[in-house]
Amino acid sequence: MRKMKTNIQYLLLSILAICGMLTSCTEETPLSNASDNSSPGRVLLSYSVGKSIQSRADIDAGWTDFNENKVTRLDLYIFRNNGELFMHIPNTSIVYDDADEKYNNETETTADDWEIKGLDPEDIYGNDQIYLIANCDAAANIETLSGLQDEVLNGLVCNAKQDKFVMVGAGDDVRITPEENGNDVIISVNLVRVAAKICLSFARTTNWTDVSYRFVHHATTSALLKESETDYLATQILSTSPSKDGLTEITDQTENLYNDEGTQKLVLYSYANNWYKEGEKYPNPDVNDGTDMSDDDQIYKQEPIDETKQTYILLRAPYNGNYYYYKVPVNYRLPINNDEVFDTEEEWEAFKESYRHLYQLQRNYIYDITVTIDREGGTETKPVTPSLYYQVIPFDEETIDIPAFE
Repeated sequence: MRKMKTNIQYLLLSILAICGMLTSCTEETPLSNASDNSSPGRVLLSYSVGKSIQSRADIDAGWTDFNENKVTRLDLYIFRNNGELFMHIPNTSIVYDDADEKYNNETETTADDWEIKGLDPEDIYGNDQIYLIANCDAAANIETLSGLQDEVLNGLVCNAKQDKFVMVGAGDDVRITPEENGNDVIISVNLVRVAAKICLSFARTTNWTDVSYRFVHHATTSALLKESETDYLATQILSTSPSKDGLTEITDQTENLYNDEGTQKLVLYSYANNWYKEGEKYPNPDVNDGTDMSDDDQIYKQEPIDETKQTYILLRAPYNGNYYYYKVPVNYRLPINNDEVFDTEEEWEAFKESYRHLYQLQRNYIYDITVTIDREGGTETKPVTPSLYYQVIPFDEETIDIPAFE
């Protein structure tokens, strides 16, 4: 496994782009530097795909092509501030293949392949909205902002290598840098994977080939854009793999089991999911200096979750010669300071917002879980939660370095 952080970048010459986050510019103000240089200005688009150390498996394990960074299609959208489409630029050339033999031989594309004629920085306005969509075939037929906002992704395979991952660059993931000594404008876009990744491993002597599992309440569908995610999650239908009557056995040939420097990890994928539960069942914590306590008013007594939506992995694993069932939530269940007492409603509301992320899967995040089977488990209908260690991190993003253009 190549343990390194790599910034994968490509250049699109003469492509129009702009970040709507630059509030100091108005629609009437083009983003050109208007220097004394008489040469025509260009708009240069660079994109990157963040790569973490867990994004690639050990070559010896046979999983050499996760395809987590593979790009086969790009669609650049520029919308004016009123939502009107200014330009949609598709490119269906193979931009990058994450197969190992091409890792240091990025010759499958050239800058000329990306040249778009007839555009210059004077066409760019400071409050345009930019979307760069990768690997979304449906984008070929989308020509409106509402179309992007309404687009739903389907068919994510939860327990196998993917052909590719849909990625989106928008909002804070788009950045513009006018050149100080020229007329060019450089647009940098960080592509964010829509899917989340779960890595599961054992801390002690449990062998994966003695284990079977069920992935419960994972999401195979998603809103394309993060800005549409909240509304979509409210009506999202979740999946369980395999069905509630079966388990998946692990063998040495299991495709999504790989060796990470001696540690075998099971890889699972899901789109975003939210199982945080609001309502009267979880009233505010004590705010009366200890004078009004009840069984339900402290978060450490009851997790604020909707169990019909909670994403977890059900394991059937051996302990002391017998098989038991274990429930492994894919995220922390309680905040560290879950027994804190608050003086005001405002403090409680702020605290509640700070731990909502514990009850969800987020796009472009890795949930790395280490399981220790150190006790008897339970039955299939009443599994026991084993000792768990979590590491929840985003797929690493790095500064984009753009080489000089000759």
